[in-house]
Amino acid sequence: MGTVVAIETDSGAAIAGDTRVTRGGTVTGESATRVVDLEGAGAGAVGEEGAVDTFQRRLEVELQDARRDREVTTDVLGRIAAPIAEETEVEAVVAAHDDDGVARIRQVGSDGSVLSDPVAALGSGAQAALGQLEAVDRGEALDSSGQVLREVLENVAKRDSTTGDEVDCWSLSNESTNG
Repeated sequence: MGTVVAIETDSGAAIAGDTRVTRGGTVTGESATRVVDLEGAGAGAVGEEGAVDTFQRRLEVELQDARRDREVTTDVLGRIAAPIAEETEVEAVVAAHDDDGVARIRQVGSDGSVLSDPVAALGSGAQAALGQLEAVDRGEALDSSGQVLREVLENVAKRDSTTGDEVDCWSLSNESTNG
């Protein structure tokens, strides 16, 4: 199943996920795409590999359609992702800017629920990752937070055989901190 983690910091938001592929408890590769860049927004998802791919494709299409009518904030992105996550039976985390330009995350459950905690851990290594995430200094710079997320996933990989230590990371700075 793999693991995805996310965090809001004083300077933005970051999402990271491992790339390990497992089938029936056997590692079959290191090429899973759990974290995607959605042009000013991002998402990470865990679940069956095909379901994660379907979630990501559908989210991208729905997001493009939504951008024609309105600005897509974190809450709007969460509402778009919720029914897709429920239909594909994945857990996800999404990130975008709020109306005030602050990058935020929303955790989306496979039941369509949306939570707004400043840290999120999903998948097989969620329990091992959550304590580490809650201990992170969220006042750190965003690039430091990306490195912290990589380290969290590397530590999780030592305890959870379905989480690999190859990691993809995505981040979004607050608009007020963009150069």
